[in-house]
Amino acid sequence: MSRLDNREATTWLDVQYGSGRDQVMALMDVDGSGVATYTGGVLELSSTAGVVTSDLPNWNSDPGAAFTVVVIQALRADTVDWGANYLVAELSCAAGPGTSGLLFGTRDSFISGPEPWASSFRSTKPVPVEPGWALHAFVRKPGGAAGEHYYGGALGGVTLREAFTTQIPFSIGPDRFTVGTSRCMASAKSRTQLGAVLVYNRALRVTDLKRIHEAYAPRFRWNSQGGRLLCTAGIDLAGTPVQDDTPAASAADCQAQCNNNTSCEFSVFKQTTGLCSMRTNALAGTVGTNGPDASATTCYSRPNFGNYYCVPQWDILGTNINVIQTMEKRACMALCDESDACQATVMTSIFADCAPRKDMFTGPHGSTSFRPDLGPNFESCIKARTYSRATECGKWSKGGPGETRLQVDCDGDGLLDTVLFDTTGARGVALTTKGCSTADADTGYPNALQFTCPAVFSWFCPKPPGDWCPSGLVLQLDCDGDGPKDLVCLLGNGTAPLVVRTGTGCQLNAADSFCPPLTANTSCPYPVGTLCSQGRILSVDCDGDGVKDWVCLGDSGQRGVVASRKNCNAANAVSGFPAAPDSVCPILFGYEPFRPPPPEV
Repeated sequence: MSRLDNREATTWLDVQYGSGRDQVMALMDVDGSGVATYTGGVLELSSTAGVVTSDLPNWNSDPGAAFTVVVIQALRADTVDWGANYLVAELSCAAGPGTSGLLFGTRDSFISGPEPWASSFRSTKPVPVEPGWALHAFVRKPGGAAGEHYYGGALGGVTLREAFTTQIPFSIGPDRFTVGTSRCMASAKSRTQLGAVLVYNRALRVTDLKRIHEAYAPRFRWNSQGGRLLCTAGIDLAGTPVQDDTPAASAADCQAQCNNNTSCEFSVFKQTTGLCSMRTNALAGTVGTNGPDASATTCYSRPNFGNYYCVPQWDILGTNINVIQTMEKRACMALCDESDACQATVMTSIFADCAPRKDMFTGPHGSTSFRPDLGPNFESCIKARTYSRATECGKWSKGGPGETRLQVDCDGDGLLDTVLFDTTGARGVALTTKGCSTADADTGYPNALQFTCPAVFSWFCPKPPGDWCPSGLVLQLDCDGDGPKDLVCLLGNGTAPLVVRTGTGCQLNAADSFCPPLTANTSCPYPVGTLCSQGRILSVDCDGDGVKDWVCLGDSGQRGVVASRKNCNAANAVSGFPAAPDSVCPILFGYEPFRPPPPEV
């Protein structure tokens, strides 16, 4: 994306499969204070709407048409209102009657109908405001009545935000695609850093979205979830050797050797000889049999089209899983992705557009041969990389004070669940086994039981039953330095705190008043300014140095700490406000044992 002047930028469709289409984005000031800057591959829009001036090409405005919008952006956490709705993207939005459009925001999303009362796909699950880059995706499925919102960030892969069914299909036009600040929604004027915008006239599956996340992971410093390069036992895929065969301990070792050789596209390991053949030019090469071989394992290292290895004008013998008329190439691959048995796709304009196949080299359909007679569009694509189709749970919010959000495998299914807790002891778990639902009935919020996530909740005292702290302030913190967090009831009026401690079995009848972090004799001066003007502020010794620090807990999850070890400096750059990490006050935030830092010298 390159700025042309102070009003326009050139945009492109940055997709995995080939080049994009040049278009012009007008930069429109929303409230008289708009600013747009472009640096290092990032377009920053402050109170500015980036509006594509031409219609999106190849768009289907039918009410049942499928589409996907993917936006990678970062909100400037130091300037945004954490409780506000911020635009992700909008399309075909107009102020006049008789129109409908997509309005996709961080807290509120919907498709508006042609009448003021009509809408569908209305979101009820806001995305937590956090620093850093996040992927947002809206998917409408064929038929127009079902779809999903997805969210992905630095710590996890692509996670389900919300799923929709039985929605009213509305027509969405190709006009006025907008990012940055909304011109139609009642959303806040944003300060958005825009990294990438992808628009598709089809419904992406979660495997497609995971590929996008994986492709952009290095650029936005996300943890790579990583697709898995495949190995298929029992077949010998012919090719052209890139060097002499080498010894290998296993098929995985052979694949690793191929990965390290930039000329190698796939490898064949023979168990009988212990030799690794690194090859290129699949199917068409002269070494190998293109057939079954009980001693051979073929492994792929360099897909050449997305996650597939495509060979023009070659057919592959196999068993048709399905035969679909008039299906686009990438959609055919996505269909193959949905089946663990599918090993390849065959695309032809003569017999059928798409034939996902299994039983490679042994099935009854097709023939492993060069088939130029079937035309220039005939092609076979071998599946070379897969992604888990399961969806991990994304971070969620209830707007509690000092929320901590963790992605942890709570139930041992190998997928990340999401734990939420705050400084009052409220807690819940969104589990993959419950579809990542964030409804209180599914998460157990605010009193989730320990067994729902023992890896985390074994470090906490649960709230005692009943009204155990009438008219008091409840805090969850580690009072006695033993690691797990205790519960404290602050009644005020000089009354000693009531502490339910893990060291006494979290029993209310054994509660005492021992909590040195709350009773230290000295303190940082009360911070002046607006650090916590819209939240609560606590006086707590965060780091065990005997001096109480000031902890700000904003009303939408903001956090900041004015720490004695940082000279009681209340500047946001020092306090970490609004997104102070767990480590600045571990007795309040996080869940691992607290260890006081060594004395400074």
